[in-house]
Amino acid sequence: MKIISFTGGLGAQIISAAAYHNLLSNHTEPIGAYFGYFQTPFHLATPGIKNDMSHWKWELGCYGIEMWDFLQPSGEYVDVVWDGPEKLNLGMDGLIQPNIANKFAIGNDVFDYKKQMFGDKSFACMHIRRGDYVNVASFIVSDYSFIRMIAKICKFVDNLLVVSDSPLSNVMIEQLNKLDVNSIAAIGGNPHMVHGLMRLSDILICSNSQFSLTAAALRDDMSLTLYPAQHDSDLESSTNKFLSKIREFQVITKF
Repeated sequence: MKIISFTGGLGAQIISAAAYHNLLSNHTEPIGAYFGYFQTPFHLATPGIKNDMSHWKWELGCYGIEMWDFLQPSGEYVDVVWDGPEKLNLGMDGLIQPNIANKFAIGNDVFDYKKQMFGDKSFACMHIRRGDYVNVASFIVSDYSFIRMIAKICKFVDNLLVVSDSPLSNVMIEQLNKLDVNSIAAIGGNPHMVHGLMRLSDILICSNSQFSLTAAALRDDMSLTLYPAQHDSDLESSTNKFLSKIREFQVITKF
């Protein structure tokens, strides 16, 4: 029996659930789930403390998805799909299937909150991932990259919602105050609400995180999504090699 491990925060859990249902829809044999990660208590890491990682609680209940909805086999777990390329590919392939994507529908509370905040006005959303990520990541999108991007697109929207898992830097705050756009910062907060607002934004500027990636994958096809482009510097084309030096974000047009 192939078993999907569930780990991490909301984005990672969405990928795991999508991978599970993707396998379930394409295999005749049973598919299992492993929830050992959630035996460790919830913990928020402190930025700057090396190897200190946040440990998240179960977040999918906001979509009506609970652990008991998945088959949890007894005995020794052998063929487990842990975090890595296989699970990511299974999960992202699952999220492009409407019957799986619909399991993560945006709640009415998110639509109501968007209406309360912005009415019928347009808004861009920028997700800045810091938190425990700065303790372990090999690449962090810089504040200046985010600032350069938002300066280019703020003329197309009335509002800017900046969401982050940690307080904004003084540089970011100073630069945001210079922009000709109504800027609102939301630090922390309900992951379900934040993820939903990211999905509903007219323009989404992502960080390189699974939280951003899943929000981008679940957005309306007509929405504009800008995703960090730091992973394509090894392309063989000389043109692409040049562009990779000056391109900080790329437009996602299709998953």
